Amino acid sequence: MILNNLGQAYTGLGDLNTGMMYFGRCIQLEPNHPQANNTAGEIELSRGNQTAATQHFKNSLKGAYTDEADRRVRFVEPDMDIDDYVRHNMHMPE
Repeated sequence: MILNNLGQAYTGLGDLNTGMMYFGRCIQLEPNHPQANNTAGEIELSRGNQTAATQHFKNSLKGAYTDEADRRVRFVEPDMDIDDYVRHNMHMPE
């Protein structure tokens, strides 16, 4: 949580490189951290690195569903199947 918060703070101050360093460290410890991956995806998208952005958005969805991550991954990969990334907490009766 601390590494993500530091990354968010530096990103909010406009220091994207330092923010990405903290997100990278956070993601090493928790690969599907929703906020760290989502913001890292936004930074990568702003840098024109669509492949890395897409992977961060997908990892964000694996950690926790958010409308923002869903919109962003569908923006960069419109045919994506959300069911491949979101764990469902309910079981459908047979």
